[in-house]
Amino acid sequence: MNESALDTVALATEDTLTESALDSTFLTAVEKPVVSLFSDHLLETDTLEPLSRLDISNEFVFVLLSICAFLIIFLQRNSDGIFSTIIRSSFDSNLAAQESRVDNSQRTRNILILQFISAISISVFVSGVILWSNPTLDSFAPIFGQVFGGLLLFVILKRGLQWALANLFQLSNVLKSFHFNVNVLWSFAGLLALPLCLLLFYSPIIPTTYLTVVGTVIFLLFYLKVLQRGVRISLYSGSVSPLHLFYYFCALEMLPLFVLIRVAFLLQ
Repeated sequence: MNESALDTVALATEDTLTESALDSTFLTAVEKPVVSLFSDHLLETDTLEPLSRLDISNEFVFVLLSICAFLIIFLQRNSDGIFSTIIRSSFDSNLAAQESRVDNSQRTRNILILQFISAISISVFVSGVILWSNPTLDSFAPIFGQVFGGLLLFVILKRGLQWALANLFQLSNVLKSFHFNVNVLWSFAGLLALPLCLLLFYSPIIPTTYLTVVGTVIFLLFYLKVLQRGVRISLYSGSVSPLHLFYYFCALEMLPLFVLIRVAFLLQ
């Protein structure tokens, strides 16, 4: 009797333990978290960063770019191949030398308008880069006014000093050819800056850093092209001393460039 009672108790205990184990197993399976369909993918989510863009609601930028577009349309309708002349003269120094000897009032007016367009587009681009690099600034118009005014003042002072030196050393013809090349290259650089301005302010895809690098490379290449044209014109004229040319480039070309680079580092 005692052995059968012990067997019954043992069987009941084993059945109870089995049922409890099954219950715990069943409960564990129910409580298992549901795996999302969007997990275990190869997308990198930790390295994504929000793209910083400029405020495109600034109507002043739109007005400036509209003025440039209106002037370009005006030149296209009222000039005889001014854009082809600018582009070809930028790459062909011999053609630029021939064009500089021709006195044409209409072409002079058209190049002056192109220089004004270039001053606006380059100032808009530089102001946009300054506004993007300095988050504490929130207004575009004052920055553009300072950049545009400083650019015009620098050009006026530099050309005035060049005119004084040319009259002092009787190099009026050399200066005329050099200024024509500068005007052509300046105009072409400004035209290339217009699409960069549009992308800088209105493109939601291209990062501002890439546009800044592209714009800097373009301006640097055209600046080096201006220096190359200046050296070529001066040496081919035979009336400019290499020593005086070295002094000129150190004082009026290299020194302002280093000052601008120093100011750019201070603004960062």
